[in-house]
Amino acid sequence: MMIHLENNSILDNFTDVFFVLDSKGRFTYLNIPAEQFFLCSRAELIGKCIWDKFPTLAKTNLEQQYSLVKSSQVSVKFEEFYEPLGIWFEASIFPYQENFVVSWRDLSECTQKSHLARLQAKLTEIIAAGESLTATLQKCTEIIVNQPDISRAEIWTYNLREKQLQLTAFSEKVSAQENQEDYSNNRQNLNGDRQLSSSNNWCVDENLIKRIARTREAYYGIPQQSQERKKGSLSFDVSGEKSYFIGYPLLLEEKLVGALAFWCDKPGNSQMEEAWSSLLKLIAIGIERCWAKQAKASHREGLIFWLANQIRNSLDLDTILQTAVSEIRSLLQVNRCFYLWCWSKPNHPSLTISHEACDPQSKLSTIGDCPPQKLGLLAKTVTSNTILCIDEISNYSAKKDEETIELLTELGISSILLLPLKTRAGHLGAIACSNSEGKRVWKNEEIDILQAVVDQLAIAIDQAELFAQARATALAAQTQAQQLQLTLQQLKQTQGQLIQNEKMSSLGQMIAGIAHEINNPVNFISGNLSCTSEYAENAIALLKLYQKHYPFPDPEIQQYVEDIDLEFLAEDLPKTIASMHVGANRIREIVLSLRNFSRLDRAEMKPVDIHEGIESTLLILHNRLKEKAHQREIQVIKEFGDLPKVECYAGQLNQVLMNILSNAIDALEMTSDKQESNLEMLSDSRLIPMIRIRTQLVEDWVRISIADNGPGMSEKIRERIFDPFFTTKPVGKGTGLGLSISYQIIVEKHGGSFECISAPGEGSEFIIQIPLTPLPEKMRGRSLEGALGEFSESEEG
Repeated sequence: MMIHLENNSILDNFTDVFFVLDSKGRFTYLNIPAEQFFLCSRAELIGKCIWDKFPTLAKTNLEQQYSLVKSSQVSVKFEEFYEPLGIWFEASIFPYQENFVVSWRDLSECTQKSHLARLQAKLTEIIAAGESLTATLQKCTEIIVNQPDISRAEIWTYNLREKQLQLTAFSEKVSAQENQEDYSNNRQNLNGDRQLSSSNNWCVDENLIKRIARTREAYYGIPQQSQERKKGSLSFDVSGEKSYFIGYPLLLEEKLVGALAFWCDKPGNSQMEEAWSSLLKLIAIGIERCWAKQAKASHREGLIFWLANQIRNSLDLDTILQTAVSEIRSLLQVNRCFYLWCWSKPNHPSLTISHEACDPQSKLSTIGDCPPQKLGLLAKTVTSNTILCIDEISNYSAKKDEETIELLTELGISSILLLPLKTRAGHLGAIACSNSEGKRVWKNEEIDILQAVVDQLAIAIDQAELFAQARATALAAQTQAQQLQLTLQQLKQTQGQLIQNEKMSSLGQMIAGIAHEINNPVNFISGNLSCTSEYAENAIALLKLYQKHYPFPDPEIQQYVEDIDLEFLAEDLPKTIASMHVGANRIREIVLSLRNFSRLDRAEMKPVDIHEGIESTLLILHNRLKEKAHQREIQVIKEFGDLPKVECYAGQLNQVLMNILSNAIDALEMTSDKQESNLEMLSDSRLIPMIRIRTQLVEDWVRISIADNGPGMSEKIRERIFDPFFTTKPVGKGTGLGLSISYQIIVEKHGGSFECISAPGEGSEFIIQIPLTPLPEKMRGRSLEGALGEFSESEEG
């Protein structure tokens, strides 16, 4: 049966959408707002099925409610979100004869404002309650998820230490008992571990949260496809409904404090973000307030803990009292905090301020300089062990001591809180806090904090008095022992340095003397060789002229020419003189290497070519590297990097290189002695004795590595190689000072590092690192990491 309402002009004047469907969902009537809503005329829609004509309405709550009314013949009223237009509407469906009348009203704007207003009021009430951060945010998510279009809500807070967001609270709509159990189980998991983890499949994707934190911009996700809900999971895409992910950063004065994430039945947009802006700011303020409250409580607990720790670990009463007044002033935000000593004399108690902390603009208090007769109220408070708490001096009701009130007013104190203490030895004192302007209401919790501090200070004073003498005695004994140990160490170092310096001095003088003595005849020979070469050339030229002008010499001359092979002599003599030039230059190079090694003329730091020093040292050790009767030639592999000149003590650095290379040769000779009787092993190319020298530039440091393929050393030996007088060589062969002196030269003289890497059967490697430019004196003698750290700090300063 069809209903004909086309001529009903009253329905056309309605602003609400009004249309009629038959039992098969076909349009039988539409008013003008319905035509405007569907963007189709009545003629186009009458007789057409709404679910076929508008597929976006199929399988929605509208179709479900229509089916319900059709089967039960009972009217329904509900709210629905129309996704294509992004609006909320209030719908009503009621049966009329054999048809069904549908009307709906656009509620998007008013409903959203109403919901957000109620939500803001509830959130304000929760935040004002002042509960813990977790409890506050959990209640916030529960309120948010109660909104009709939100299925799940999460609040993440920013962890400043780890610089990442962590899940702090979440809530979601649950209906079935099984879902409620899963929800409870996952909440217990959250309480146990709130850290963001990719293994938590019930959390939002980590990348989305990181993106919100990084960009500080809202993020709108696409709807998820429906899937089967797994046990223990809090997946939001259930019941086959589409859910949109929406994430907002929680910002407070451009500072990131967290993020709000929720899943909504409608997609997010800029209008939604604008509507939620006040709520986001409200939640951010709540997080900041909880943090401030936690920080304040932590500061108070930390102050008490610090004082107790000072009492256990230190008897420096001056430091304890000064730090106490500074921390209390900072904690309570007062103008001044000071510590008073009370010297109780018969009828004349006196007060003295020993420690004080005040605002930078304030001057130090002059209470201690006041006449005793004006300090009656304060002195009586301390001696009677009672608390003095005045919120405002001008309204103080106790007028028994007018002079003290007048004194405090003259000193600019408008409010004061004083807590006395008494030690077991009978000493009296007090902690006092004061403000110079306005009224200050002293809270009970502030008084409790000060009382706890006073109790700790009383214990500190008692312990300082009881153990002062024992501490002084122990300190004196400890100082004496340290001095003796330092003196012994210095004596050992001095002895080693004297021996080594004498050795190197004698060696340097000997090398310099030899170089000088060799240099004189070499210069003589080298200087005469040029003349000799010229004379020989002239003589040969003269012979050639004789042969040219007198082709037929006397038979005796002819015979002598044949005997001495004049032609060969004329050809070979220049070569002989040239080889003598090469030999003289070689001797000169050796002399130069000896002078470079001794470096007697370079006692100060100067720019030096490191490679030149290495080559000079190898030249001096050349004889030990050559092949001998029962020892293979030691191969030296040089891997030199591109190094600039380095400011260093060249002679001392050459001494270090000589010590390391000599030890490497000794180790390889020991290996050859053990292999002497095994010809097979001698023929093994893998056992060729080898020393590898590598240099490279690492940032502003020069690294020199000297490695051998000798027998290596055990960990026990390696730990002692830098100790003075420690040696593994036979008696009479080594002094045990080479590496100890080398360590001092590299670490203390140059501010570098010196380390050894070795294991039995794997050879040994010594690594030297020195700076390109000298470090300051105070930074030498430390580890490379420590020196680098201090150097960078000094550069920044």
